[in-house]
Amino acid sequence: MHDEITKTSRDLHNWSSWLSTCTIQVSPNIAYETLKQETIQYLRLSDAHPNDANIQKLCVSTACFPLNQRKRAAKRLFNASNDRSVAPTFISLAREWDQFSKSVDHKLRPLVKIALGNMLSAQLYVLRGRNITEKTETHSAENTIVVYLQPRYFSIEKDIFTPHWNSSELMKTLLSVIESKGLYVLPLVLPLTNILPEDDFPGFPKIGHHTTGNRTKCLHLKIAYLKEYAYLDNWGFGPFSQCRDQATIESYISKLNSKKVEAFYSQLFSKYCSSRESKFGQPETRLALEKKALNIFFPMQTPNDTVMQAAFINQYRSIEIVLHELEGTENLLIIKRHPYDQSAETTEFLETISANRNCIVSDGNVHDLIQHCEVTFCVNSGVGMEAILHLKPVITVGMCDYNFVTETARNESDLRRLVNNFNPKPDSNKMKAFIYYFFHKHACHVHDHEEISLRVSELLE
Repeated sequence: MHDEITKTSRDLHNWSSWLSTCTIQVSPNIAYETLKQETIQYLRLSDAHPNDANIQKLCVSTACFPLNQRKRAAKRLFNASNDRSVAPTFISLAREWDQFSKSVDHKLRPLVKIALGNMLSAQLYVLRGRNITEKTETHSAENTIVVYLQPRYFSIEKDIFTPHWNSSELMKTLLSVIESKGLYVLPLVLPLTNILPEDDFPGFPKIGHHTTGNRTKCLHLKIAYLKEYAYLDNWGFGPFSQCRDQATIESYISKLNSKKVEAFYSQLFSKYCSSRESKFGQPETRLALEKKALNIFFPMQTPNDTVMQAAFINQYRSIEIVLHELEGTENLLIIKRHPYDQSAETTEFLETISANRNCIVSDGNVHDLIQHCEVTFCVNSGVGMEAILHLKPVITVGMCDYNFVTETARNESDLRRLVNNFNPKPDSNKMKAFIYYFFHKHACHVHDHEEISLRVSELLE
């Protein structure tokens, strides 16, 4: 018995590690196939331990498991009288629906409720407009879109969290577009961030919330750096999105009307930079920072952020290299820790470098820090895009979808060179034109019915 318990514990640990690796560390295009390699082994484990909440939670979270298997595990967790703290967030939200629903926009409540219900009942339901019906064989790949949600993202509390507001507004426009085309929505809960289940409903068009991967008949949606803009992209978000080549972007911006570009830029600058508004809450107090010969800003990212796998040099090593290049100078590196990074790894790293005379850690408003510094270094942070809005030089040490107007360090030698020899005056007209391109053609406004309709039409082709 002891050996059996030990083996189960070991399998559980391996399964959990396997999921984490595929979600965070593996390229989106191979993550799903990597998951499928051990499917049979873990399906057996799930069936052998129906009352083990930890195992059933992993079952619900495994995108390559059959939908019926994930639903069965979800039902077990929902009905469990103990280990409720282990249950996935969506199970808790389903249990507390009466309370949770009050924080969901009334136009989205049917969608979210059906997504939760579809994971907990034998029958599936579809939505068209405000009409809810049972899914039948008449709901096919020709008239139904499968939409994978993360229900927690649709909670709009009194203190509005920007990514949640973005998700809600985009989804309302998306539902309006789908209804206008006479199509049904089949809402389901996304098993795990980033990975879209491919084997559910083969051939159906799919839309994933916070997912990635170049797949046939698939769109991925997520906030695109600024509150009112979002990805609705064939490949994913950030460095995983379908980035156009330099020539295509140059061709597009060469045809733009300069007055239209300037007007759009001024609008964004006023809304986000002048108001000092960012994706995450920022302090209102303005900082009194000492002016050095050269100030460099490095906004950190969360270590487990999916886009960090696109780094050429990890952020800790990048900071070490920059500090080494600043030795013996009066120049200063200003680091801002990501507001949602509470990792011991980052804490230890910042404590290690805290005595360096060329370095300070600040919790100031990102717009103040960008303005105060001559250049921003980052992996592929959204703050990089905000620095572009300020028309400031940006150096990236990872793949990103705004490198048309940045300099890129692909290795440590590049980074050392750029610390000492970056372009202090990038082409502001090029940056403004790129901003216009990015938020009209790459990303889109969450209320742009016409552009969103175009992308849904392309999904259906």
